[in-house]
Amino acid sequence: MTSEWLRRSGRLPLWLDIYDEKLRRTFGWVTRRRLNEPPVESGPDPIFDAINAHMFRVVALGVHFDAPYFSLLRGEAPALRQLYLSPTRYQRDSGPVPFHLADTPPRPRRVILRNTTYNSVDIDWAGVTRFEAFSLSVDDSLLILQHSPHLIHCRIRDITTNTLPSTLPSPHINVPSLQTLVLERSRDGPSALLPHLLAPALQTLKTDAHLHIVSSFIARSKCSPRSLVLNAGQANPQELLELLEKTPSPSSMCRMPRCTICFSSVWLRQL
Repeated sequence: MTSEWLRRSGRLPLWLDIYDEKLRRTFGWVTRRRLNEPPVESGPDPIFDAINAHMFRVVALGVHFDAPYFSLLRGEAPALRQLYLSPTRYQRDSGPVPFHLADTPPRPRRVILRNTTYNSVDIDWAGVTRFEAFSLSVDDSLLILQHSPHLIHCRIRDITTNTLPSTLPSPHINVPSLQTLVLERSRDGPSALLPHLLAPALQTLKTDAHLHIVSSFIARSKCSPRSLVLNAGQANPQELLELLEKTPSPSSMCRMPRCTICFSSVWLRQL
């Protein structure tokens, strides 16, 4: 049925979202449960064979199934512009299974990763302009930033710190086109990531990193962010002052939703 549907679609661009039915309550899943029918049991090979024959037409690809099945996806994908990888299970002995479509890696513009490492994704990162990730280590984050020189928007949730020292060849990674950087849901991860970055074109920064690290990052990058959303935590007034001095643009907006700083009259006179 999959092969026939793809054949009838001619040569139109394809947006494919491939998932394990066990993970989503689809119409077919609900219908079979109401009728008390047994689940459909069939091998995945025919479905992947049908998809692979039309991979050259795929513009957007979402992959949400067990990682060991990644090897069944094959084919040149020159039209691929959006990729979302969300493996549901790894092989315990070998770790993440590489996503490798063809000898010529696809060149997507937008990439979303969930529980996936840099080395397990075989794509041409040079074409990526928008990147999002859920649960990524500091080293993997830096490697992706290093190999994505045209990146404009980057959002990473749950950055985990490394157990081993970083293996990056240079102390600072320049991401010259980056305009938006969002590092959420952790403090130690962003605080370990920002000291390695330069982002001269940055316009928007949202992070829970320590304020003195944010100040150093802005000064080193020589950027003029127009929007800052920070978690001041237990920062002292001097740290906040230093940060504000480095963002002198009148159009700057600085929001600190969880700020607990006590402002003295002496400190306020310095503003």
